[in-house]
Amino acid sequence: MRRILGKPDIRCAHCSHAPFKDSSSLRKHIAAAHTRPFPCAFYFAGCTSTFGSKNEWKRHIASQHLCLQYYRCSICSQSTVDGKGNEFNRKDLFTQHLRRMHAPVQVKRALAKGDNGQQGSEWETYVREMQQRCLIQRRHPPRRSSCPKPNCVNTFEGPTAWDEWTEHVGRHMEKGEGDNLGVDDLLLRYALEEGIVERVGEKEYRLVQVLGSGGGPSQPVSQAMSETHDSQAMSTQSSAPPPPDESQSQSQPQSQPWGARSLPPLPALPPHPPAPHDRNPNLPPPE
Repeated sequence: MRRILGKPDIRCAHCSHAPFKDSSSLRKHIAAAHTRPFPCAFYFAGCTSTFGSKNEWKRHIASQHLCLQYYRCSICSQSTVDGKGNEFNRKDLFTQHLRRMHAPVQVKRALAKGDNGQQGSEWETYVREMQQRCLIQRRHPPRRSSCPKPNCVNTFEGPTAWDEWTEHVGRHMEKGEGDNLGVDDLLLRYALEEGIVERVGEKEYRLVQVLGSGGGPSQPVSQAMSETHDSQAMSTQSSAPPPPDESQSQSQPQSQPWGARSLPPLPALPPHPPAPHDRNPNLPPPE
């Protein structure tokens, strides 16, 4: 009688996670939960965040440090979005804000019931238009960069330099070389010119500002940031408030009834002077 043996369990040696279906799943788990081989490129300025995947690492740098673009809600005043301001550094947070604060009551009720009929379709079209209208370019990514690994002579120039840099450096990190990387002098120079970091000693730096991820103006920071900032902002934005008082709808244009299922007109963006970094003469125009 032949005995059928099952496949041996593939388990993590670092924790009590349930068995994995294959070795590839185990490797991804170890990278995400234990080794986290992607340290933030701004570790030299105090950011201690680490990541288990290259995409998380790239998103963190772009949204928390470079802040290349952001969304300014043109419906809100600049100081009355939950008392935090009206700017968002990620599209998903801005979208959550629109749905939470500016969706008409009828739309909120329909979406809550899973009714994606005409009202839902019109509202999603409105949201997409607002996403395009309220997007503001704060700065452009570095156009010159070099590999921070000692003895690696790769340099990158032009409009795709930053994407090439993150892919190249990310491959070093995937090989477990993250702890051996130094500081890219060109990235440091860019960060100083753009006001992303500031010098606090002969060879010490700290992060200066980051656009509020849950709605709010740029604010100074002098200590390491973590991804909990993102998760807290997401939690805050996703908690739905009670339906607004319809008796106040006359003073709140965004809450007025739609009538014959018509969209309210898109408000124009309020005029505002560009941020100091928008006028940086050292930054080449976009191509």
